[in-house]
Amino acid sequence: VFYLAVEADLRGQGYGSAMLEALQARYPDARMCLCMEDPDVPCDNLPQRLRRAAFYARCGYEPTDVRLTEAGVGYALLSRGGRVSYDEYYALMEHYMGRVISRALYRQVQ
Repeated sequence: VFYLAVEADLRGQGYGSAMLEALQARYPDARMCLCMEDPDVPCDNLPQRLRRAAFYARCGYEPTDVRLTEAGVGYALLSRGGRVSYDEYYALMEHYMGRVISRALYRQVQ
């Protein structure tokens, strides 16, 4: 899942869950992953990040313990249907964006 967003005034009405359920129904045997802003990084929107983490957990996404930065912003990698490593995620991004852009954007956080 590269980007998932629901308009603020429509949140809490089941649209996000429905989108993720539709993906799971279409690709039932696929591992899925997504990044969310890392709640362990100091921020001004911690309550929002924690709500997001709880939402993804309800939808079956689990933390992978992989942390990364994309253009300097800290993210936590979540997955459903099996673990996804940083190397797998990076390979996906490299395939999508190309080597030069991926090298410029992504870093694994140890």
